[in-house]
Amino acid sequence: KSILTRKSGLFLLSYIDVEGRQTVRKAIADYLNSTRGLQTSYENIMVTRGAQMAMFMLASILISKGDLVITGDISFRYADLTFMHAGAKLVRVKVDEEGIDADELEKLCMRKKIRALYITSHHHYPTTVTLSASRRMKIIHLAEKYKFIIIEDDYDYEFHYESSPILPLASVDRHGMVVYIGSFSKTITPAVRMGYVAAPPNLVQEMAKLRQLIDAQGDPVMEEAVAELLNEGEIRRQMKKAVKIYKE
Repeated sequence: KSILTRKSGLFLLSYIDVEGRQTVRKAIADYLNSTRGLQTSYENIMVTRGAQMAMFMLASILISKGDLVITGDISFRYADLTFMHAGAKLVRVKVDEEGIDADELEKLCMRKKIRALYITSHHHYPTTVTLSASRRMKIIHLAEKYKFIIIEDDYDYEFHYESSPILPLASVDRHGMVVYIGSFSKTITPAVRMGYVAAPPNLVQEMAKLRQLIDAQGDPVMEEAVAELLNEGEIRRQMKKAVKIYKE
C-alpha cells in the first residue's frame, strides 16, 4: 500500500527487467553476502516466483535428455519430478547422519559422467541432517574435478535452533560450480511467491531469456516491498522472533 500510494511507485505497474527489479536484486545480494558468506552482486541474482520456478528454469536450461542427476536416496519429490521432466536420469546416493555420502558420490563420478548434484546441505530434506564440513569440502572438490553442477536448494537457512546456521556450499565456491536457490516463501509466507537464484551472470542471462517465454515479469510491487523489508532490517527482525517461537 505504501509503495502504490507514492507517485514514484506508479512505474511499477508497467513492465520491468525480466531478471527482477534491480533494487530487490541488490538487496538480496547484500542479504546473502552478509548472512551466508556469499560474494555476489545484483548481476548474479535472478528473481523468480518461488524456489520451485527457479528449479524448473534451471533444469530446463542445464539438463538435457539422458543426463545423470544425483540426489539423496530419499529426496524432495518435486525436485525429482522437475529433473525427470527435463529428461534427467536420477541416480540415488545414500544419506546418513553426516548428509549425502561423498565417497559414494566420488565412486559414481569415476564410473559415469555426472551432470548435476541436487543437494539440500543445510537441512537435508526430509531427514533434516546437516552436511558435515568434511563432506562439504570434498563435494566442492569433486565438482571442480569432474565438472558437475551443484544445485544447492537452501530452503530453510534461517531456521536453525541448536547453533548458528552452517554456511552454504555456495559460500566456499570459487569456480562457479554452485547454483544457489533460496526463497522468501518460507521466511515470510507461502503466498509471497518470491524465490531467487544466485549464479554466474551468464546463467542469469539464460534464465532471463527463458523467463520471457513463460512469465514476462514477476511481481514488481511485491519485489519493491521485499527490497524495502530487507533494507530496513524488518525481515531479519521477523526471523529472529520466528526462530525463537519455533524453537520453543
